[in-house]
Amino acid sequence: ANQLPNNIYAIISTGLLTAVVVPQIVKAAAHADGGQAFISKLFTLGTVGLLGATALAIICAPLLVQVYASKFTPDQLALSTAFAYWCLP
Repeated sequence: ANQLPNNIYAIISTGLLTAVVVPQIVKAAAHADGGQAFISKLFTLGTVGLLGATALAIICAPLLVQVYASKFTPDQLALSTAFAYWCLP
């Protein structure tokens, strides 16, 4: 349950930040306003996207736990799912 948020964050942050966001911020810095408008829009979009990903991960918590812990007993799966509900947000 503790690894789920870490893995989701690693997938989103590593791919999104390094490949898309940082180059776009550098490019936007050349604009007349220093890229402030673009950065504000990007921050808003990122916040909405991360909140959506969080909501989706919480909804899919039982499935995610089952994928990660397929050999757990039903009691262990229930406990892991409960922990995932606490850790994912």
